[in-house]
Amino acid sequence: MSLWDLKSFVYDCTAKNNEEYKLELKKRMRSMVVLFVLGVLTLITMGVLIWQNPEMMESFRAGLFTGVGVGLMAGSVVGALQLRKRMKDEASLKAARLAETDEREREISNRAIRMTSKVMMVALYLVMLMCTFIANEAVLVVCGLILLFFVSYIVCRKIVSRMM
Repeated sequence: MSLWDLKSFVYDCTAKNNEEYKLELKKRMRSMVVLFVLGVLTLITMGVLIWQNPEMMESFRAGLFTGVGVGLMAGSVVGALQLRKRMKDEASLKAARLAETDEREREISNRAIRMTSKVMMVALYLVMLMCTFIANEAVLVVCGLILLFFVSYIVCRKIVSRMM
């Protein structure tokens, strides 16, 4: 599995030339800034939780929040450096653009996302069934997630159909 596999999940590139692709990469650079800010906010949230309850310093949640926050910050910095490097080298820019706009790769990505959606719906349904033995609130949360998935699909489909 390459990093391209994960990029195709997040980004949909339709650039027809290197100049359009550079604009796409500049948009991605802004998303790296957003990821960095989310990492900082995650660490601030953890700091506030520890300040309110110092015993939380030893908890699983403290490690989770810290790891996610640092991971977002580090990943965004690495991503920004890679994007900057790619924008400076025309040969690398062209090769990356051709790889991202390849029709076969785009179709593979689309099919993989559809399959992943089905797997996630089955997994959420099974979790919902298991939660019936634990807590009604958990069942409602999982039902809400399933509903959110389908509503967001309908809304996003309408938005995309208007754009095309």
